[in-house]
Amino acid sequence: MRPEETQIGRRVRVRMDHRNTNLRGKQGIIAKRWENPSFTALDVLLDDGNWQLFWYEELEEGGDNDTTSTHGGARTRTVVAHRRSGE
Repeated sequence: MRPEETQIGRRVRVRMDHRNTNLRGKQGIIAKRWENPSFTALDVLLDDGNWQLFWYEELEEGGDNDTTSTHGGARTRTVVAHRRSGE
């Protein structure tokens, strides 16, 4: 991924060449960005409920980014309600 693609709420997957074999292929949601002029680090809430800090280049796009996610084995969907004017 490129730094500009790493928005909070985006689904990501840990790259298969990650140095930690236990993290390879895991998916989650970007929860926080830590930026400095040289690098972007990301706090990711993994689907298994654990938090992990990654450099942006350790991640890739993770499946559908429609705000649907799985946490702790339960599938959830974030619902955004819009009010019509006049209601």
